[in-house]
Amino acid sequence: MKKVFLAISCLGMLAVAQNAHAQMITTAQTMPAAGTGFYVDVHGGYNLPMATQNVGYFGYYTYGQGIMNYEYNPSGADRVDDVLLSLGKGANFGVNLGYMFTKNLGAELGVNYLMGAEYTASQKGSGNDVINQTLSAKMLQISPTVVLRGNYSQLNPYAKFGVLIGAGSKVTYEEDERYGSSTYYTKQELEGGTPVGFTGALGLDYAINSQFSVFGELKANSLTYSPEKGNVVVANYNGEDDLQYWDVADRQTVFSDDFELNSDPDQPTQASRLALPFSSIGLNVGVRVKF
Repeated sequence: MKKVFLAISCLGMLAVAQNAHAQMITTAQTMPAAGTGFYVDVHGGYNLPMATQNVGYFGYYTYGQGIMNYEYNPSGADRVDDVLLSLGKGANFGVNLGYMFTKNLGAELGVNYLMGAEYTASQKGSGNDVINQTLSAKMLQISPTVVLRGNYSQLNPYAKFGVLIGAGSKVTYEEDERYGSSTYYTKQELEGGTPVGFTGALGLDYAINSQFSVFGELKANSLTYSPEKGNVVVANYNGEDDLQYWDVADRQTVFSDDFELNSDPDQPTQASRLALPFSSIGLNVGVRVKF
């Protein structure tokens, strides 16, 4: 009886092992992260600045031009430290809708929202005089891309490259100033215009099953933004609203490549077009669902 029971047990374990092996083979056959058809993914990540530069437009009322750390030295040379930046730095999240025409070639439309990090600088004058600067940006980014993918059982490398289009862009510049017992605060917003650049990514996709997968990618964006206009939206003097006393020329700026200078206080100030850097390189992670 013991021998019979042992034989039955061995046959049972063998059947279980064979069934598990068959399931593994079936899963491997149905698990590829690649394949034809539609898919959608949700992702998020963080961008680091790339191709940084000093932005010289900001700081008309500061000791120098641009975003900088400045320190007045009454007994020697003043110290200036320019802040090199790219407004593409910051957190991003979005959704991609894709379609694979073959197991290796597809197209994708991505919609991402950039929540730019803040850049700060401080300019110190004589006594307690100080000007604190803050610069940040937000941008909706649309990216139609071509997708090249591997076709392995579970772990698939892929590459994407295409066009990057900005929409709803807004750059915010703030100055918080103190001179003796007097304080000033101004907030300016730059917007308008549609920047166009390039984007690319290298990533790995890990299939959980035939429908779901997770992925991580290294993504690079090359983009420059030229706003069309700027508006001072807040101006306070010693905590009281001061913007009501500003002329249109002080509150509004129009940027262009070709303009005529005018001194009419009831017309916006004309200024040369800006080129604000938004290039970045960052890591994205997300979940992909295949239909």
